[in-house]
Amino acid sequence: MENLTVGDMVERIGDHTQAALTDLINTLGPTQEPADALVTAARDAIAGGKRLRGLWVMLGYALATGRAWGDCDDSIARLAGAAELYQASALAHDDLIDHAQTRRGRPTAHVVFAQMHRDQGWTGDAGEFGTAGALLVGDFLLSAADFTATRVANPAVLRQLTLMHAEVALGQYLDIVNEQPALDHFDLDVIMEVIRRKSARYSVVHPTVLGLLAGGRADMVEAVQRVIEPWGIAFQLRDDELGVFGDPQTTGKPAGGDLIEGKRTALLALTWEHASAEQRHAIATLIGSPDGVIDLQGIIEQVGRQPHEQLIDTVTQQGRDALAALGEHSRTLLSEMEPMLTTRRA
Repeated sequence: MENLTVGDMVERIGDHTQAALTDLINTLGPTQEPADALVTAARDAIAGGKRLRGLWVMLGYALATGRAWGDCDDSIARLAGAAELYQASALAHDDLIDHAQTRRGRPTAHVVFAQMHRDQGWTGDAGEFGTAGALLVGDFLLSAADFTATRVANPAVLRQLTLMHAEVALGQYLDIVNEQPALDHFDLDVIMEVIRRKSARYSVVHPTVLGLLAGGRADMVEAVQRVIEPWGIAFQLRDDELGVFGDPQTTGKPAGGDLIEGKRTALLALTWEHASAEQRHAIATLIGSPDGVIDLQGIIEQVGRQPHEQLIDTVTQQGRDALAALGEHSRTLLSEMEPMLTTRRA
């Protein structure tokens, strides 16, 4: 396995993610035909994606063992699959909270279930049925993640996985609270805490630590976290930029989707901080409207994008500075993965 590419690892993680969900479904046994829609939605939710959380699990294991990235047995690949199942669970709930209509270019779970309700001509409210269906898909995928992890993980790994679940919920709640105040009252410090809890630690730190613990190297956790947590923050800051300026064909999200949703991002906060009174009025008027995307992109380009890039550069350098405390093998592996977090375009 010495010459595995990232693409090879992504394919392997995808295979184990699918197999893990199938294992749960088979263990549950046959059920009535109406449940097929739930199973189909769960399978759709884990189709595609960059498999980043699974990659970081494999990375953590490589850091722990001194092996090449991806050189691991099937138990670690299944643990990577468990991380991906949880990611799909979190996205099903996140899309519901954000009222997102598409994910990776496909309708989101609550949209699919609502449309199924309409197509069947059922009684009751289609939107409420869609909400219930998406919640249960998320719960089903969370159960699949835990079911898989309990088959391959030691107690330290299971504890870390549970901690990840809790921290995502905390970060998600802070995120929805932060969406409520008017633009002139939302707080960049709270935004950065949301990024740290909901994104940096969940998307990067926890999966890497899962791999470290699976490799028996709890003693490395603190030093590795000092490198990857700032890069995880950069990962989300870059995601926020892509949410405004990204190519939908590459990101799978609508152009300016974060502006249409009115997301309170660090990019929007920095834009507001540096905007003139006239620009602030325009932002407050246009945010949340599809018709305002182009004008908002222009304002952000003028006053917000540069300080946002400077923030990305600052946290990226913090991670680089912390590399010196690690051994040569760890420094090499982490340096190779840094661009996947800090300069990605999708």
